[in-house]
Amino acid sequence: MKKTSVKTTNVNKYQKLNLIELENTIITLQTQHLRSPSPELTQDLSAARFCLQQRQRLVKAKVMDFERTNHSHLLFYVSTKGFVKLAGHSALFFAMTIADRIHWRYSLKIDTDHYSISDDGIISFRSLENISTRLAEINIFPNPKISDAELHYFDLAKSYSADQIDRLRDNAQQDIKRIMSIVLPASPIPNLYDAIMQASQLLYYQFKHLPDAFAREVLGNHLFSLSYDMAIKYMLYARQKNKSDVEYLREIIELSREIRYGIAYASKLQILHHREVCKILEYLVAVERIAGKAYLRDQDNHKKNPHK
Repeated sequence: MKKTSVKTTNVNKYQKLNLIELENTIITLQTQHLRSPSPELTQDLSAARFCLQQRQRLVKAKVMDFERTNHSHLLFYVSTKGFVKLAGHSALFFAMTIADRIHWRYSLKIDTDHYSISDDGIISFRSLENISTRLAEINIFPNPKISDAELHYFDLAKSYSADQIDRLRDNAQQDIKRIMSIVLPASPIPNLYDAIMQASQLLYYQFKHLPDAFAREVLGNHLFSLSYDMAIKYMLYARQKNKSDVEYLREIIELSREIRYGIAYASKLQILHHREVCKILEYLVAVERIAGKAYLRDQDNHKKNPHK
């Protein structure tokens, strides 16, 4: 399938639209294209999607520029499919000082974007309306003077100093470490575990946001299930007392290889973006390399000390 080029004249139609307008435009164009396909609609769709990607980058850049000196706001920025997100200091403020007060279950996730990355993680919300209602219960309200359709600023009751923000960050990291210490008391091969989780996260996000529902449900579910099994095998390996039992490492290698073949298949079908495919494959190759070295080392140690 030949990739459609994006013409400047088509891009000019959509480059001034905000993220919400662009997403609605794409839905309208998709509906029209299904009813009556044409080269013009194909070009318009490509241009609108290109503008949407560029707009996402612009919005995220604005967010992270603000977060560098943010001491007294929650900044919710719009994403696709009705979601809003917090990044940077805003994510820390919510996770460490607000979530418990409003009894809100949240997940502070690693930022998987390859642009304007939030080192403090990302928190996603299904709708701005729901979280706004809960925040109002503790007197945290939006500031309409500085907000717009894409960026929603909420005033906090206090301003945090740089030292206080550093402490919030340290506490957040300690919480993650405590959770992981319960699940994984000792990590014998930390770089292997990191490669497994990085590959799993990228895989999850790529298929989660894939517009092709059939590919997402059939191929995505299968590959993510394999990545889950791979992570569990590592945890079982880490917990076992006798590390000379290399069966778990062998299974990790086989699972990684099967996922890699599946990703290559998805790439050939042009289901996933090539750039993201390369990232996932790099981590999977690292998994096989690290696990392979550990497998050979542990197997060799067992041969030298069979009764140990």
